[in-house]
Amino acid sequence: MSLNAVLLDAVTKAAGVTGEATLHHDLDGFIGSWTADPETDSALVSQRNIVPGDWP
Repeated sequence: MSLNAVLLDAVTKAAGVTGEATLHHDLDGFIGSWTADPETDSALVSQRNIVPGDWP
């Protein structure tokens, strides 16, 4: 195996681009845990206001 092949293999593995899909389970506990909350909904609506002057 050439030095270029070894380096390419190491870099692709380190970058996570090996071509294999990665399945993550770190947020699985949150699935199905959302409950409707009017106070939260109200806070989210107020955060979604877009002021055109803020965007050049």
